[in-house]
Amino acid sequence: TLALATAGLVLLCGCSADPATDEAAPGGNDGKTVPVSFAAELPATRATIEIGDDRFNGAWEVDIDKLGIHATLNGVAQINKPFVFSSEGIFKGELTPGTGAWTYLAYYPHGEQSLNGTSATIPFGNTRIQKGGTYNSLFDILIAPAQTTANSAEGVDDSGERIRFNMQRLTSILDFDLTN
Repeated sequence: TLALATAGLVLLCGCSADPATDEAAPGGNDGKTVPVSFAAELPATRATIEIGDDRFNGAWEVDIDKLGIHATLNGVAQINKPFVFSSEGIFKGELTPGTGAWTYLAYYPHGEQSLNGTSATIPFGNTRIQKGGTYNSLFDILIAPAQTTANSAEGVDDSGERIRFNMQRLTSILDFDLTN
């Protein structure tokens, strides 16, 4: 009876009914994920684009635009994770937690691209149809230089600040005015 009571006490002390309070194993090897957010510098560089005589305005679209993130922690990769633009002006998603040397690669748009760690193959035809004034943002290919840390938690730099991506356009946008 004493052995059963001791076994029951050990089981009670070793279990948690709330998975949110369970700690992940170092390096994130237990498969749990945690919320992470990133910022994209100059968010007015893409998505909904309005072109006029004196303006070129763009903005990320809340709940529509998704960055793809390729994150590596101490050599273990988390590939093609979606991060959705939120009303707070940041991209939100999830990564396996861990502290160490992180490398982040960000690209837009998130999709089923072929990634091999150094390049991405993005389906991109040589023609597309423009419907009215709506810009086809799925083909506004953006990429950011890699962000690295020496020893940080997920989603932040070595100073504890949110990782910020400086997105760079890989395609051109042309405005043709064909008036008399």
